[in-house]
Amino acid sequence: MANLISITDIYNKFAFEWTFSRDLIQWQSPVHLLLGDISFYESGDHYANRMSFECLEKRLSTIHQAAQQRVPYTVNYELQVHGTKVANIQEQGRVFFNPEGQMLLCRGYIRSHSVRDQEQNEYLSSSKILAQLTNILETGQAEDINAAFVYFSIDRLPLIAIRFGMDVVHKLLAQIEELLQRMTRDYDLVGQISGTSFGIILQKCGHNEIIVVAKRLVEVLEHTPFEVEGQRLIVSASIGGCVIQRSETVTAETILAHSERALLDAQHIKKIAISPAIAAKNMAKSDGPGPKKRRTEDMEDTKKSGEQSV
Repeated sequence: MANLISITDIYNKFAFEWTFSRDLIQWQSPVHLLLGDISFYESGDHYANRMSFECLEKRLSTIHQAAQQRVPYTVNYELQVHGTKVANIQEQGRVFFNPEGQMLLCRGYIRSHSVRDQEQNEYLSSSKILAQLTNILETGQAEDINAAFVYFSIDRLPLIAIRFGMDVVHKLLAQIEELLQRMTRDYDLVGQISGTSFGIILQKCGHNEIIVVAKRLVEVLEHTPFEVEGQRLIVSASIGGCVIQRSETVTAETILAHSERALLDAQHIKKIAISPAIAAKNMAKSDGPGPKKRRTEDMEDTKKSGEQSV
């Protein structure tokens, strides 16, 4: 760890440019020395998934307030780096606008004051999803009917927070969770697992079933306007997931990591990515860096009066 800290101390600051229309973050090399696998930090959505909800709220509230006042910002927070470590990050930056007053991009830099080992389940210790996954694995037998885990991430939620504020985000997330509850069965479980994502445990669900459910969740969400503080919002989501074959060698952390990698693939190249069933023989490491191809659709307002597409 001393070596990592000394290297980041040498470079001190790592500049970035976050383009809002594509939700793309471009980093100054060699930021991988601090962050690790850059594919986990190439968009606002990806970056948000690497911190606790409290840190995400603090960061986005600070950027939102600075954008409203047209001033630079400084914010400190913790960020998960190199898979299992946590960096104490200081971020400084500024939001830039076009002549019509629309937000274009954010430019700034991050630097790390320290890096430490992450305690087990540090960000998810109170998550009912993690507890239920652990319970399934501890009480089930290998021959039991499969369950499935869905990693459901709201697209561009950080941009919604910067544009409208965290109060809107809180109410939007509550409405989305209610929708997910209505769309799943009584014995399934829905719960928030990060600032931008929900976890869904689907009981008695195999590979074909999880694909059908994932497609339905995405389609219904994209056709459901949400009324929040006078704003009519249309949002979309990306889904990663996997089928769980109960085994003594599979852990809740394994399932989350496998599904997060599938989610990363979904956010890069398509809306839904389902991994093969996790069993003892194929459960542990990700299969290497995620694909580098990215979606490049611009954010555009819908033509419907009063609706905001984000």
